[in-house]
Amino acid sequence: MQVESAHQQDRELVRRLKSRDGQAMVSLYDKYGGLVYSVILRAVADRATAEDLVQETFLRIWNRVQTFDDEKGRFEGWLVIISVR
Repeated sequence: MQVESAHQQDRELVRRLKSRDGQAMVSLYDKYGGLVYSVILRAVADRATAEDLVQETFLRIWNRVQTFDDEKGRFEGWLVIISVR
């Protein structure tokens, strides 16, 4: 039940991001900022660099959210992929 609810929340968040709702970025960061930071920090092993890359990652998400397709996978997985590219 909780997993489906989280999936529904992500669908709504994606819908808002695709409609260019700036407040959705705040919600996205609040929900996934820690995950994105931890993924990047593991890759670069430097806190300052990780913080810079988190900012770049969220900008990439904003610019690429139109390419996200819920039929191909979960949003959380897509975020992780964007984080490590």
